[in-house]
This record gives sequence, C-alpha cells and structure tokens, in this order.
Amino acid sequence: MDVSDSAIMNLMQAQMAYQGQRQTQIAHNLANLDRPDFEARDMKKFDFERLVAKHMKRLQLRATNTQHLPPVKPSTDDFRDAKLRDTFETTPVGNNVSVDQQTALAAKNNAEFQINSRLFRKYTQMYRVAAVGTR
Repeated sequence: MDVSDSAIMNLMQAQMAYQGQRQTQIAHNLANLDRPDFEARDMKKFDFERLVAKHMKRLQLRATNTQHLPPVKPSTDDFRDAKLRDTFETTPVGNNVSVDQQTALAAKNNAEFQINSRLFRKYTQMYRVAAVGTR
C-alpha cells in the first residue's frame, strides 16, 4: 500500500503546503517593514471543507490494478494572497506592517503546522503498524 495515495495524507500535505506558503508571505511582510507604502498581505483562509468536497469522489476510489491511472494530487494553486484587511496601524509613510501582528500570525501558523505534521507522522506510523504489524 502506497501511503502517498491516501486521501487523508494528501489533504494533510495540502494543508502543510498552505501553511508553508503563508509563512513565506508573513516573512515577506516583515522583510518590507520599512518600505514606504507597502501593504501587508496574507493568504486566503485554508478551506478544508471545499478541498474535501473537491476531492470527494477520489476519497472513495482504490487502485486495484497497477495499470489504473494515479490519483490527482491536491493543487496548491488554490492559495492566493490577499491584502491584510485588519491591520493595527499605518505608519506616516503608508506602511501598514505591524511587527506584533505579523509575529502573532507567524506563531499561530507555526502551531497549526506543528499539529498537522504530528498528525501526518501518526498516520504514517499507523500505516507502518498495519503493514508490518509492530512499531
């Protein structure tokens, strides 16, 4: 059994890809902290329900023959950045990046990534136990 073909694993990978892109966007905001007229941006909220609905038919399928086509991996193109609407302050030069706000977003994103990576690890261990029979 190929663990990478599991629908739940693919969904967790999509979530981690989103969190990676969001962390990059937050770092970009912080890097432009002193740039005049820079507007902070953030990623659209990850819509897990929409992603599941999009791939619902694939959740039911199992490859029973090696000649079957492989399943389609979730696309990370669903993640778009958007202007950060709720900013704390704007500087006199028009920059609205708040170090406190961006640090809080980074911490929250990191915590979500840690939870997701632990779940991913546990599912991998579960598959290993099912395949081998021991830890």
